[in-house]
Amino acid sequence: SRTGRTPGTAHDGQTGNEALVQYAALGVLGLIALKVLFSIINFLSILLLPFIYLYMASNCPEINSFDAKRELKRVLRGAHLPEENQPKGFFESGLNRIAA
Repeated sequence: SRTGRTPGTAHDGQTGNEALVQYAALGVLGLIALKVLFSIINFLSILLLPFIYLYMASNCPEINSFDAKRELKRVLRGAHLPEENQPKGFFESGLNRIAA
């Protein structure tokens, strides 16, 4: 033959094509499954959005319960920082209290 293929090697090319078609079909099915999954998630998020808003509105603290001066002192003293970044020693914490 002109291409150098024997009947045995031509059969191998067909199985390779069949595997390629199978992978392509699996890829398309995977994309369809992802589209359906994201559609369901989108629908549920739109459906649950009013309930989430009502929950957040009912659990929100009142505005007059916020004391800006107290919160500013707390932040300047470093109370919000993780344990490894807390002011170390008497001198550093004392300077933070004076700055607050």
